[in-house]
Amino acid sequence: MTASSERDPRRTRRRQDSGGAIQSVERAIGLLRAVAEAGSAGRRLNELVAVSGLSKSTAHRMMQALCDARLVEHDPSTKLFYPGVELFLLGTAAAMRFNIVEIARPSLLKLAEETGDTVFLSVPVQHEWLCVDRQVGSFPIRTLTVDVGDRGPLGVGSGGLALLAFRDDAEIEASIAANRPRLAAYRDFGPAGLPQHVAAARRQGYALVDGQLVEGMSAIGVPICDPKGRPVAALSVAAISSRMAPARRREIVPLVHAHARRIEKQLAVLGGARVVTARERDRAQSGRR
Repeated sequence: MTASSERDPRRTRRRQDSGGAIQSVERAIGLLRAVAEAGSAGRRLNELVAVSGLSKSTAHRMMQALCDARLVEHDPSTKLFYPGVELFLLGTAAAMRFNIVEIARPSLLKLAEETGDTVFLSVPVQHEWLCVDRQVGSFPIRTLTVDVGDRGPLGVGSGGLALLAFRDDAEIEASIAANRPRLAAYRDFGPAGLPQHVAAARRQGYALVDGQLVEGMSAIGVPICDPKGRPVAALSVAAISSRMAPARRREIVPLVHAHARRIEKQLAVLGGARVVTARERDRAQSGRR
């Protein structure tokens, strides 16, 4: 590059404009993620300002643009922001691209019918789990704590624990370190206690949450793995604790494993039609930096 081109004000302006545009996109994505993480609970503008580090005026302007694009919805009565319909449509398109929801749906329906309990499908997104499908059986939980679109740190919940426990040790350590501030809020699934749950899940071949998160509610989770043995999704069944006694768990666990293997076979047949793992996402993102 010549000295004259370096002094070209138009080229300098273009670089500055490009950098500003990228920064705006990154900020908007950060706000979208913050709203998505809150799910059905919603988030107020002040919370988004605190999470994003943006000024109130900048956050307000960006949230207005996201609302205009229907990626976010705003409830004037509560002043809460929620994921918008366009975000749902984009997420649905992405899920269909990887076929995981479509492929797993028959298993979720069959498991809900076989057990009478509530069945969930979760996928990893970086160091979080995301619920992408749920089917309710004939004996539903009166208060459902997880809905489609909800998310949480890997290791928390039966699906989240199944997604974490069956990764390699380095990934588990990295995930616990990344989620340390959030995990500290969970008494039984904090940074100190979580490795014990991971070890138990590996010994048993499935993840078990037995009333530690919600009193009176228990759940089991089984990983759905790619051909290399890496978890790309988790299938879990939740019920009131009286329906998850050891004898009944011995009946349910083989059913969940069987359906997980069925989904794995279909994903393997389709080749590229699978969920991208958290590790792959991290690698791709680091490569773009």
